[in-house]
Amino acid sequence: MILLNRVLVWLSAAAVLVTLEFLLRADTLYQLLIAAAVLNAIVAATIWQFTGRRLRKAAFWNFIITPFFVVNSGLAFLVFLEGESTRQLVTIIVTVAVWIFLKVTFLYFFFRPKYEAHTLENISSYLNLITVFLFCTSVFNLIILLRVPAWLGAIGSMVLVGLLSYQLFWIDNLAFRTQWRTVAVITLVTGELFLAVSFLPTSVYVNALLMTLGYYTMTGLARNWLLNIRERRVIARYLLISCSILVIMLLTAKWI
Repeated sequence: MILLNRVLVWLSAAAVLVTLEFLLRADTLYQLLIAAAVLNAIVAATIWQFTGRRLRKAAFWNFIITPFFVVNSGLAFLVFLEGESTRQLVTIIVTVAVWIFLKVTFLYFFFRPKYEAHTLENISSYLNLITVFLFCTSVFNLIILLRVPAWLGAIGSMVLVGLLSYQLFWIDNLAFRTQWRTVAVITLVTGELFLAVSFLPTSVYVNALLMTLGYYTMTGLARNWLLNIRERRVIARYLLISCSILVIMLLTAKWI
């Protein structure tokens, strides 16, 4: 069984790569929907296998959050992306991201001697940042190109960030009753931030980076606070990093 699960990590990543390559050559909505269905089926089947083949287990639904949003945000991002080399690069990044998450999940469940403490938490944190950027870029493109209302984008970003934040805190072994207020605040602030950023005369990539920076700052501070890591230097480090990146972004951004 362990050998099967080990091979499944590689097979799933390879299947994701092949499906994304198919997406790059898709020219109809029907083909796009097929690619999305296949990607989600691959991720769901692999997580289902790793979590004991039980859909009713909380572990399945909690572990599937990050890879589900990674592949779907990556798919949406590719739809709007131009340039063959750039699209290939994003395809590789999404595939590697899925492979890393599945590999760490495999070690977490089946090979604990090789699993390093807090690896799953850290990997989820990094992949969530990538997901927020890909998702927000796609939504801002929808707002500009298809005139989708900004409030719909705000709701979508709130759902995304709410689930990613919950999953991140859950992996840190924080009970729902401990984290729900914090997740609610982060979710509401995300919606307000999205609406504010949508009015900026900057590119979709700058806007998405601002949303990602907001997510990084809020979840980083909240995560440490909930884990009782409340030293001033930790808070100061997050604020310093966030403010420095914000200043650099705004000074170097191309204002439309």
